[in-house]
Amino acid sequence: MPGCVEQRGLSPLMTSLFFGDYMGNSSPRVAEQLNALEPFEPVVYVCFFALAGASLHPAALLNVGLLCGAYLLARSVGKALGAALGGVLAHCSRRIWFNVPLALVPQAGVAIGMVVLIGEETAIPSFVREALGAIVLAAVTVNEILGPLLTQAALRRSKEVNKDRARLIEFLQEEFILTGLTAPDKWDAIRQMAAFLIRTHRTEHTTLEHLYTTIEERENSMSTALGEGVAIPHGRLDSGPEIQGVLGICRQGVDWGARDGKPVQLIVLIATPRDHEAKHLQVLASLAAMASDEAIRSRLIAAVNANDAWEIIEAEENRNYNYFIEGSSRE
Repeated sequence: MPGCVEQRGLSPLMTSLFFGDYMGNSSPRVAEQLNALEPFEPVVYVCFFALAGASLHPAALLNVGLLCGAYLLARSVGKALGAALGGVLAHCSRRIWFNVPLALVPQAGVAIGMVVLIGEETAIPSFVREALGAIVLAAVTVNEILGPLLTQAALRRSKEVNKDRARLIEFLQEEFILTGLTAPDKWDAIRQMAAFLIRTHRTEHTTLEHLYTTIEERENSMSTALGEGVAIPHGRLDSGPEIQGVLGICRQGVDWGARDGKPVQLIVLIATPRDHEAKHLQVLASLAAMASDEAIRSRLIAAVNANDAWEIIEAEENRNYNYFIEGSSRE
């Protein structure tokens, strides 16, 4: 493989990054397999640092002090502006984009790989290679020392400390919330929500038609409208690692045949693997309790975008409904 990459004039580093990113995002199953390699990452980093450090000449550090400072400043400003611009364009809350730059300071893997590649590039004059290596490695050292401290400060300022555990309604992340939903009837709304779930969760254990059929069977046996403009249609998956779900906000409302006669404006569609029945009941109870809170319902219906709705669900005051699962971790 390395020989083939080099023969085609491709960068081994960029090729590995491309395929790693593709595999990690192509399938949840592949992502789980890649996560199995995490225990080996410290060994790889040690090798990277040792290899790069061996090419570093201490005398070169004295000649690149100002350039290294300029590089550190330019990198920090660039990340801050990029995070702010991305946050504004994506309509993220200020709490997120204001603190993200501090968490982007750590720097290691790719930068060290570039140093190694530059050190092997004979077309570049040796003094240039030494200077670039010294600048990058010195910057990496500074960023790796300050990075964890700044990341900790960002987590504290954004009030995200001690929130690395899974929550009961973990599936209602920002990318799984659909605002501006419009549908002529509940069946069309269910089909749209089922298609949204299949697309966003990259579900491998079912098809749209199978999921829609299981939801339709449940809906025909008993309406899933809870009243007060809320419905929780749910279907079954033959297998799967966890409960999946999406939230749809339909401001004009859909006739769901609710007992109170009110049109449904909030739709939470969930798909549960057959061996997750116990948690399924917990999730339904939590969603029903949250839906009974008029303040939460009103805020969700008025949410301007998916991020706004996610902030409402994740809010500290809603912890009784969307609580942390003890003993869980995202590590």
